[in-house]
Amino acid sequence: MSKEVVIFDVCNTLYNSNTTFEFIRFVVEQKLPKKLTIFKLLTFKLSPVFIGYSLWGKLVGKDIVRLKAIKLLKGFKRAELLTLADQFYRIHLQKKEITDILQMLKERKKQKEVWLFSNSIDPVIQTIANQLGVHFASSELEYDYETTFTGNFKIDLSG
Repeated sequence: MSKEVVIFDVCNTLYNSNTTFEFIRFVVEQKLPKKLTIFKLLTFKLSPVFIGYSLWGKLVGKDIVRLKAIKLLKGFKRAELLTLADQFYRIHLQKKEITDILQMLKERKKQKEVWLFSNSIDPVIQTIANQLGVHFASSELEYDYETTFTGNFKIDLSG
């Protein structure tokens, strides 16, 4: 007899966070401070860059802001992104836990198979899943030779 499966979302369900954008900001602040202005222009809702990319995205049916922001991580090694995701989890994300939902997840895990399903990126969701001892499915970053992030998605679950 197989276990029943329960699926939880991550962003604004388990944590009061848009984990993709907050993780990118964390990495930029830690490792790429010269790109912080670019990140802010991409994500500040009143900036002409944000407005332009948002409108363009609506026309083509893609989240252009997200696609441009993710490119800021281009060139990072997979291992480094996982290390940064672990730091992001410990330093930033744990403070944003939605405790009632996390408690519900932990209770469900005792009797059911629990999965995290998220549009967010795999280094972050993999880290959260490992911490919680559950399975996950998320958007996946693409790597050259399995090591260096290309700036593109291998699998994008947005939409």
